[in-house]
Amino acid sequence: MKTLVLLGGPMGVGKTATARRLQKLLAPCVWLEGDWCWQMEPFDPSPANREMVLQNIQFLLRAFLQNPSWEYVLFSWVLHEQGILDRLREDLAGLEFAWRPFSLVCSPQALYQRLEGDIQEGRRTPDVVARSLERLPCYQKLEVPRVDTTHLTPDQAAQEVFRLLQGYGETGGPGPAEKAPGPGGLFAAAGGGICTANPPGRAPMPPHPPRDGSCQPNHRNDGGNDMDLLLIGYKNCSTCQKARRWLEEKGLPFTWREITTEKPTAPELESWSARAGLPLKKWFNTSGRVYQSMGLRDKLPTMSPAEQYQLLASDGMLVKRPILVWEGGVLLGFSPKAWEEGLKGVAAHD
Repeated sequence: MKTLVLLGGPMGVGKTATARRLQKLLAPCVWLEGDWCWQMEPFDPSPANREMVLQNIQFLLRAFLQNPSWEYVLFSWVLHEQGILDRLREDLAGLEFAWRPFSLVCSPQALYQRLEGDIQEGRRTPDVVARSLERLPCYQKLEVPRVDTTHLTPDQAAQEVFRLLQGYGETGGPGPAEKAPGPGGLFAAAGGGICTANPPGRAPMPPHPPRDGSCQPNHRNDGGNDMDLLLIGYKNCSTCQKARRWLEEKGLPFTWREITTEKPTAPELESWSARAGLPLKKWFNTSGRVYQSMGLRDKLPTMSPAEQYQLLASDGMLVKRPILVWEGGVLLGFSPKAWEEGLKGVAAHD
């Protein structure tokens, strides 16, 4: 029984280095890199070209899976969309093999630093930073095991994937023998099933537990009308805690949004910045450890506004807090005087 191992991950996470080492661990193994079917000058990711690339990849995978020379077929590519995984699996219908997908991920800080190193060594261009950081959240949505490489070398990452492969069937993954499904599944065209890391607006918030002086249990609050307040912050931040107490003491209902688990999206940040009338640089948490560890003081001036918004959206700890959003405005940072002035006309609960 042959095994198809898929190794996905954003640009810069270390897929190529990890795959090179994993191939030796899996020998006899053939390794295919998706970008080999995608080398264009100039680069043209049109729908027609995307379809052609997927067809080429399917042809190669099918050929190697039918060749008796190798026990493992290893395929590495960005693979950030569930739809692409579904499409590849459907295109291999009729072949008997074990399907073993994995995603390599890391922290936004580690990814940024790795990309910066590649740029300095001439292996990548600066434009990849924003695109790679934007795709990073997509891997949390995929139905595949993830290997966090933040603190791993490529050798260690390869060993971890190899270890997981050995126990794959014992830990809830597919069994050792399976057939690829027939056509007509989730993905019918190359452009379907796309994961959007930063959609316009955010998903509906789940109900929050009631707090004295704040919101009702099922009160959804996204700043969508003049009476609704959305408070975004970090639960362990003393300034955010002061802001919460201030709203409660004033009898102003609000919904709390934890910035580390429900990060602001790039479109949200861009909209809030415009509504607040504040420059982009004011939205960075310059005193935070993440900002300082990434050396952003010197790097931000070289980045476009779009790249900076994507960077902010990649890690809630990069964003200054608290943020108060409602129909009538946006306030950044907590100042009792500024909030008193800004919230005039917003009704309190009796």
